Amino acid sequence: MRVVLTLALSVLASASWAHGDLPTPTWCSDGRPVTVATFSFKGETLPNAAQCPGVRDNVDNRDCGQFDDDYGTARGMALTACEVHQLSGPGDIGSVLVIVDSPATYNDADHHALYDVSQGLSGRCVRCEPLRTLPPPPGF
Repeated sequence: MRVVLTLALSVLASASWAHGDLPTPTWCSDGRPVTVATFSFKGETLPNAAQCPGVRDNVDNRDCGQFDDDYGTARGMALTACEVHQLSGPGDIGSVLVIVDSPATYNDADHHALYDVSQGLSGRCVRCEPLRTLPPPPGF
């Protein structure tokens, strides 16, 4: 059973590990990862980070687009969607990870260049739940 949990955790974490979304390599090793919610944003509902304010808007836009690219914008939306499912508990129990399932460009090694908010974003919120032991069968 421990091997199955470890394998499941590895699969869940693989897409997230590129940016260090997994808090530690052993995240949820004392629990079990459980999908607690899903999210799906259409491209038109995600703010476009490339739309920086213009000079006539009287806004200092020297850094616009440098630290708030489409990937970062979408990541922030996904984190916001999942953080409401966070619970407090000992160790990793109750903590939540964002797993983005699509589009593939979001999880690509070159995602800052390839991902565009027009592609939308969908995925799941995975929470570390405590291990539950089954009660002994009647008669034991």
